[in-house]
Amino acid sequence: MEDIKLYGHPLSGHTHKVSLFLSILQLEYEFEIVDLKAKQHQSDAFLKLNAFGQVPVLKHAERVICDSSAILVYLAKVFDNSGIWYPSSPVKQAMIHRLLAVSSGPLVMGPAMLRGINQLNNPGDYEQAVVVTTQLYQGLERLLHSHDWLACGTPTIADIALYSYIKLAEGASDINGKFPSILNWQSKVESLPGFMAVP
Repeated sequence: MEDIKLYGHPLSGHTHKVSLFLSILQLEYEFEIVDLKAKQHQSDAFLKLNAFGQVPVLKHAERVICDSSAILVYLAKVFDNSGIWYPSSPVKQAMIHRLLAVSSGPLVMGPAMLRGINQLNNPGDYEQAVVVTTQLYQGLERLLHSHDWLACGTPTIADIALYSYIKLAEGASDINGKFPSILNWQSKVESLPGFMAVP
């Protein structure tokens, strides 16, 4: 058994991305809940793991990896012998990293923000989040209109990185239903062996 520990929160979409990929890779791990409400992520002990005070954090043996996108890359490089999830081709890697950047930018400022405002009572500009979400979904819809997966002809960590918050945002607005290619892509992600649903 691999010595893997995941620090995160069950309601965090960034944490779910990592949990989902661990499940797909059939890796056993210990999950430690970081109590965000009690500001445990700002404690001295947690800041020693991640100086930015953010979840998730992955500890593998003595290695500590922070940031969900970085963790996905790490897990793919270390544990995916097939090379499907993070191909060695520089062109394919560039395509994946373009979408990892989207998962750290528009995805956070759009769907994640919508969900935070509407379902978790977080502060924020709801109308602006709708605008960002709509622009993001329009781009993804164009991308998925002629492709089954976001970055390559097979599923990659780009699909994992974007799935969780798009799914979590479904109840925060009526936007999702207007993009059939995104809905079809979500079904494909949900049919992957080892898929684990969002909380």
